[in-house]
Amino acid sequence: MDPLGASQSPVAHTHIGGKQPPSESTLSHLLKSNHPPTLEEEALTHTVLNRIRSDIAAIDEEIARARAVVDGLLCKREAMEVKLNEHARIFSTLRRVPPEILSQIFLFCLSGRPVEPHDYFTTPRVLGMVCNRWRYVARTTPELYTCFHFLMTDASIKADAIAAKTWLSRSGELPLFLIFGTSDDIPSPLAHTILDDIFMHCHRWKEITLFLPHDLVAQFATIKGRTPSLEYLGFLSAQERIDVRIWPLPLDAFQDAPLLKSLYLDGGVFNVTLNLAWHALTELRLDDGLSTLVMPMLRDCLSLETLEISDIEDGYPTGHLIVELPNLHTLNLTIDTISYHIFAELKLPALRHLVLHLCPYPEEPGGWSYREEFLSLLSRSKCSIQSLQLVCEPGSEFSEVDLIACLEAVPSLTKLHIRDDATYALTRAALHRMTYREGKAAALLAPHLQTLKIDWRRGAFEDAAFAGMVASRCAIGPHVSPARTSLQVIEIDIFPPEDEDEDDFEANMMKEDGFEPRLLFETLRVLRNCKLDCLGMTVKVIEVGQYGEQTDWLRV
Repeated sequence: MDPLGASQSPVAHTHIGGKQPPSESTLSHLLKSNHPPTLEEEALTHTVLNRIRSDIAAIDEEIARARAVVDGLLCKREAMEVKLNEHARIFSTLRRVPPEILSQIFLFCLSGRPVEPHDYFTTPRVLGMVCNRWRYVARTTPELYTCFHFLMTDASIKADAIAAKTWLSRSGELPLFLIFGTSDDIPSPLAHTILDDIFMHCHRWKEITLFLPHDLVAQFATIKGRTPSLEYLGFLSAQERIDVRIWPLPLDAFQDAPLLKSLYLDGGVFNVTLNLAWHALTELRLDDGLSTLVMPMLRDCLSLETLEISDIEDGYPTGHLIVELPNLHTLNLTIDTISYHIFAELKLPALRHLVLHLCPYPEEPGGWSYREEFLSLLSRSKCSIQSLQLVCEPGSEFSEVDLIACLEAVPSLTKLHIRDDATYALTRAALHRMTYREGKAAALLAPHLQTLKIDWRRGAFEDAAFAGMVASRCAIGPHVSPARTSLQVIEIDIFPPEDEDEDDFEANMMKEDGFEPRLLFETLRVLRNCKLDCLGMTVKVIEVGQYGEQTDWLRV
């Protein structure tokens, strides 16, 4: 070691007078106190700050370089992962699915409603966007091209034309289910141009529904005698009511359809003379017409098995001629206080299943004034009703007296469904008559009842009385009366309260309209016991929420 350097070393780091310069360590007392720095300490602080900033900048540069390296590696990894996935798809199970299975999957995805050709994402075209294999399978699956709704509007006419020319041909010789037009929009002036292409396949029509004006329906005259497969015809007016002055000729396009069994007409076309094989129809639905036009139709439908009539207006006089339908087993009636006269004109000896939808008429409010007419229909028909569904809209005022009278008239009843405001008729008195009592079995209503379904209404459901009725009919033992063991299915449906103002829905739920389990305490207890003790018995108490969610209170 240089002795001079050794002797000079302390001198080089010593201030004149022997005072040490401030060092970084001398700043520690400033960091731990609020003392002001000296001039020398200020200078030293600036030096330290600059050095720290320099070190941070150097570190930032290193981080940037590291990030660049990492980003590059991530890009490489992502590219390799894409390549990996592409090669892994070679082993995809979907590649091994046979075409016939893939066809069934396609059918499941697109089934449920008629395909509108202009709706791109519900047509078979969307399946062909995936790959060539899917496109081939979609094009060679004829079932995908059998059910279409040709709207025939300005917006859809081009797509309708493509479907009429190309898609129907892909269905091979399968039956076709078609809807023409719409009740909401005016057909395009070009609508008539695509009908000829569709008519080429009329021999395969199985079900068709028409929402067309008279000039387009007139074109159907060219297919007379060419619909050997037609089983269902829906003829609905595109206007409120067709004026016979502009349609003076009868429509006979479907007169020679040997398999036509089902017909649906609305009031707008009742004025049109339809030449059909009325005597061969087994199913008929009539909506919004005059009774003076309905009854003559029914006189010709002697083979009817199912009949649905709704919103029939009074068109008297009709002469009160009795129309007997000897084969009718199912009747669905929607009536109000001015259309009940239809009860007086029917005789239905084979009737087994009856649905009554009772609607109030705004100008004639009041009780069920046509109870006697309904009871006279049952008495005249001498039929054995097995299932009865009662649906009452608010204001129809169906009372306990009406319910008891109905049940007395149908002693063979096995299924009873009480919906909407008809629940208000299921009072204590009615439930008392439905409760089995020793020595009074003759007075028991619906002694053979097997299925009971009701809609719960707050203020209308008699919990204790209903529970007692159920308990009386769910006895167990070898010597128990059949009337006490017949009940096998009980379903109570609880729907959210209805309100015209949707904004007030939640407020109403918080008030008195909402459901609480305590309101069915006795019923739930009895039903749980029945579920445990009566093997094979089905009991459900289902609450449907505001958004369709369901709660089964027998499983909670």
